[in-house]
Amino acid sequence: MRLIGTSVGGRLGRTFAAHGFSQVVNIISQVLTVPLLLRAWGTLVYQDWLLVIALPSFFTLADLGFGLAVGSEVGRLWAADRLEEANTVYQTGITVILLSCTLCAMIFIPIFVLGPVGHWLGVKNLDPGLTTQLLIVFTLQVLCNQMTGVLRSSFRTQGLQSLSVMITSFNGFGTLLAVIVTAVFHATPLFLAVSMLAVYLAVLIVISVEGRRRVAWLKPKLIPLTMDRLRPIFGPGMGMNMITLGQGLSIQGTFLAVCSAISPRAGLIYNTTRTVARAGMQLTNMVSYSVNSEFSTALGASDFALAKRLHHRMSQVSFWMAAMAALGLAIFGKPIFLLYTRNAHPRLPFDWPLFGLMLLGLLANGAYSGSMGAPTGVNKHLKMSIYYCIASAISVVSCWIACKYMGLAGAGFAVFELEALMLVIVVPIAIKIIHDDPKEWARAMLRPDFKWLLRRLLKRA
Repeated sequence: MRLIGTSVGGRLGRTFAAHGFSQVVNIISQVLTVPLLLRAWGTLVYQDWLLVIALPSFFTLADLGFGLAVGSEVGRLWAADRLEEANTVYQTGITVILLSCTLCAMIFIPIFVLGPVGHWLGVKNLDPGLTTQLLIVFTLQVLCNQMTGVLRSSFRTQGLQSLSVMITSFNGFGTLLAVIVTAVFHATPLFLAVSMLAVYLAVLIVISVEGRRRVAWLKPKLIPLTMDRLRPIFGPGMGMNMITLGQGLSIQGTFLAVCSAISPRAGLIYNTTRTVARAGMQLTNMVSYSVNSEFSTALGASDFALAKRLHHRMSQVSFWMAAMAALGLAIFGKPIFLLYTRNAHPRLPFDWPLFGLMLLGLLANGAYSGSMGAPTGVNKHLKMSIYYCIASAISVVSCWIACKYMGLAGAGFAVFELEALMLVIVVPIAIKIIHDDPKEWARAMLRPDFKWLLRRLLKRA
């Protein structure tokens, strides 16, 4: 069994910093993408662009959820010094995802070519041939990202998680450069889509080469699939699949519900408002992603005391980051929104009830984000994932109904509803896995430890 506690602070700090860089890139990309593409293409074409990219996002299900499940299992087995089993899990994941991505491409690309998919989506301002090309390119991009995900599993060992985060952050950085070039030269949507695909392919190649070089004992290759090899990751993989499906429902499903219940223009207002509000969730997600691998190693080594300390500290950091982000967005959210949409004609109005409810959802998200890493880190998240998927489906239905009676505020209610449901689902599951005490967790989360934060900042300085 590996000794992990002595270096956990350094690993967590590096991973947190890497995720911070990645999130900064994502936030800058989100801030600039909307106004730049509105300027380059106009409101109607950008509106159709959002409709087209919504469909391929569901193809993240192509990896059957095995990508993230393999990473958690490899990290747990490495912590327990079971390297041969970790190799088998790694190779099984690569084989499954390559087969499923190939099958997905073989099924859906012919449908895009032969069927009137643009008409089904309600695309009105893009040529049908261009719509088909965009759907194919985005599908290949998503499938490429699935292979990157499983190859990143090797970085869950030997304290290399921060390096994989830095490498994959160039997906967002490269996409931002492609958006800037598109806006400057008024390039077509197809140019942007192909450029994004090229970026994702480059990141896949770098992840593959670096993972093989740095973690030589993990050997990426295809192996025969048997039930004994699939069993350790099948249930967790389905759980991850349910999380991915729930995310697709909560993000793209609510957008389509708003478009259906009110209008595509209302969907654009909702999507832009959500982009601003989710800047705060990028921070809380950063905490969840950073601590995931540490929960894998701590619980894999049966170090429950360390897992409990991680749970308390990360829950505290996540909640207060969310609170500060909500305060900042309450002050600057409207100016940011107006900056986003200054090139839209006619101008898009800012909806305070919608935005306010999204900020309440941000607070709820901050309260449970520090707990997410425990069940996912040790692949005990299936029940949580099923609940999340059900809650996401409920939020889409309630979004459509609430929008009919409340307008855009109904969409904000659906966002808050989902985050509140996740708070009461995730935290009890994490507490049970870690053997934590609910009252101790609540006290730790709600009490800001400014002395600890100051010590960490001074130490870094």
